[in-house]
Amino acid sequence: MKKHMATITKVVSKGGNVSYQVKIRLSGYPHKSAIFERLGEARNWATRNESDMKVGRHMKELLARKYTAAELIDRYLQEVLEAKSTKKRYLKDQRVQLLWWRRQIGEYKLINVTPYLIAEHRDKLRNDSVKKRTSGTVNRYLAVLSHVFNVAIKEWGWVENNPTMHIQKLKEPRGRVRFLSDNERDVLLNACKGEKKKPLYIIVVLAISTGARKSEILNLQMEDVDLKRQVITVQETKNGERRQLFLSGLALELLNTYLKHRTHRGFVFPSSTRKNPVNIDREWQATTKKAGITDFRFHDLRHTAASYLAMNGASIAEIAEVLGHKTLNMVKRYAHLSKTHTASVVASMNEKVFGALEVKTSSPP
Repeated sequence: MKKHMATITKVVSKGGNVSYQVKIRLSGYPHKSAIFERLGEARNWATRNESDMKVGRHMKELLARKYTAAELIDRYLQEVLEAKSTKKRYLKDQRVQLLWWRRQIGEYKLINVTPYLIAEHRDKLRNDSVKKRTSGTVNRYLAVLSHVFNVAIKEWGWVENNPTMHIQKLKEPRGRVRFLSDNERDVLLNACKGEKKKPLYIIVVLAISTGARKSEILNLQMEDVDLKRQVITVQETKNGERRQLFLSGLALELLNTYLKHRTHRGFVFPSSTRKNPVNIDREWQATTKKAGITDFRFHDLRHTAASYLAMNGASIAEIAEVLGHKTLNMVKRYAHLSKTHTASVVASMNEKVFGALEVKTSSPP
């Protein structure tokens, strides 16, 4: 007996008119429906669309049997990864991750790349005794492979399902929150002032006041800075989208002074050759050591900015906006720092709503 994906329902209107509604449902495809005046037309439409869907599904299966995981990864590397406009460092990381997958599962036909196979190699990544990887790193390996399969599904039609969607991600530890105390900040900034050869002081102030990453600050171009509007435009960020940094206070004053007599194009903070941005790694290490600040990386200045925002009443959504995060997950680590602000907001609401109400108490019998 032939099994149909389509259902045909007879519909009678209040006026007695008869029509036929066809609905077609097939996993992996959007539902289709149409209404016809004649049953024959409804059946013909259903048969034609069922056939088209089956051919499409069959073609995907043929392609999944034809191509290997290596061929899929190679095409992604060439057509997708190389076309991305994100920073080269992130492209390099993703290339390393994809080439690892290519070595591990490249010989498998796509039809045979199962969730079990992916999970097996996820565990191999996690338990590698030679090269230790954190849970977060393992999850990044899974994420880039997942994107490869999503592109193969949506744009190339090579596969029908994404095997990584059924794989459980590893639990990651809560993100690090190391930020400067008021005393540490003062000591560090004073130490930065002592660096005369490179503009370390202004770079550190920008990092604290805007929450920008080191790479975002160092790769700034002169045309990215608009002192009149008090705005910096970061052209390339970690997530590939442009973001604005808002200048005020000391950061604006320092940048105004720094750029006052500069007419060159290119990097705002150039190296001596002007072909690359300035390298401050050695100066940063020496300065933090001189200031006596331990267990503190340059990236922690970004955490410092976020922590100061939280402690000064910024919401989690506002912090995410400043830092350029698309989701709130990355900034939830700062939630505990804004509890006082949250408590005051709740107290203010209760005062407005219930403050005028008289509290009545009954005397004990």
